[in-house]
Amino acid sequence: MDNALALSMPDYRFKIPWQLRTALWGGAVFAALCVIFLREHRLLVGYALLVPALLLAGAGMMLFLISDPKRRTAACIRMVASVAWSGAEQVLDVGCGNGLVLLTAAKHLHAHKGKATGIDIWHAIAGRQSLEKLRRNAEIENVVDRIESREADARQMPFDNGAFDVVCASLSLHHAGNRADRTRVLAEMERVLKPGGVILAYDMFPVTNEAAGTLRHLGVTEIEYLSGLLLRVLRARTLQETKCAGDLPAQA
Repeated sequence: MDNALALSMPDYRFKIPWQLRTALWGGAVFAALCVIFLREHRLLVGYALLVPALLLAGAGMMLFLISDPKRRTAACIRMVASVAWSGAEQVLDVGCGNGLVLLTAAKHLHAHKGKATGIDIWHAIAGRQSLEKLRRNAEIENVVDRIESREADARQMPFDNGAFDVVCASLSLHHAGNRADRTRVLAEMERVLKPGGVILAYDMFPVTNEAAGTLRHLGVTEIEYLSGLLLRVLRARTLQETKCAGDLPAQA
């Protein structure tokens, strides 16, 4: 691609860390060794190598699906299109990264009326997203006056109860930590959402299924899946007053 053209286009790519690339190459090596040993009738060794090969192959497939820009863009468009925008909404993107969902939502807002706020801690291991790239993308997309970015822990958000009309989390819930951490993030998302507001989440199906259960416990009853099998877009609308973040489901 021409350098001038590349500089004029936003960069929303995920960059796979070297640790994961090394693990995936290890899976290919395990698979090759498995085939060799099975062909030589060393069944015990061959089948022993098959297990890590299959695990790493599955991880590789999921990583490919997560990082595929077409899938991410399609999910982003579906999430944003599910909102009946007035232009005056207050939007929160949890784990906004380079800003794909944040800036797409910001395009539907009116300057000085609506605002899209993105929070993240921008770990390099999580796709090598950065605050610098977010700001550059906002300039390219011409939405600088409609966004705000803050470094914040999603498990303890620095916002008042009921501050946002729309709360999004795209491929960030699985980075939150263990199940207790994800529960805390979802409770915070529900806490800062206005009554009647919308939660949108895009992630791997075990994570979105778990999120649906957590949100139901928190009193969010209107929950649906907009698309996907392995990766799913979840849409939830709260119909009642928000609960406090301390009212969490018991952990298994």
